Amino acid sequence: MLLAIAATLDWEIHVIDIDSAFLNRKMPEDQTVYLSQPPGYVAEGKEDFVWKLSKALYGLKQSGHLWYQKLKGILELIGFLACKSDPCIFIQFSSAATSIISSHVDNLRLYCSLKVEVQLLKSQICKHVSIKDLGEIQSILGIEEHFTLSHGLG
Repeated sequence: MLLAIAATLDWEIHVIDIDSAFLNRKMPEDQTVYLSQPPGYVAEGKEDFVWKLSKALYGLKQSGHLWYQKLKGILELIGFLACKSDPCIFIQFSSAATSIISSHVDNLRLYCSLKVEVQLLKSQICKHVSIKDLGEIQSILGIEEHFTLSHGLG
């Protein structure tokens, strides 16, 4: 639906990838997690020791939720509101532009009514987390996208 809206309104659509997203969130004090030393990193003479995690890791049940909390906090700080019907969609209205961000794990898709707004959003987000700018959207799940608007026709 967001693609249809953006195509109809001729909006900018860009994608960014958050580097090591889950590692951006510290483990809460009330959620202690221990793990055995991974092969190749076992401390000599301390083979029975375990590690206490200080940050969320991929593979932990709570990592996705902890990352979402961090992302939501960042986006709320820069003026976005989470959609009530789909909390992975964030919306920002201003007098200059409308912006929508959809999140899927560590990827964010930016839908913006103005090109300058896309660059502003990217710069605001990278103040909080490291990102890879994947630029304008080219494909989704391997399907290439081509938008052709037919204003004034039929």
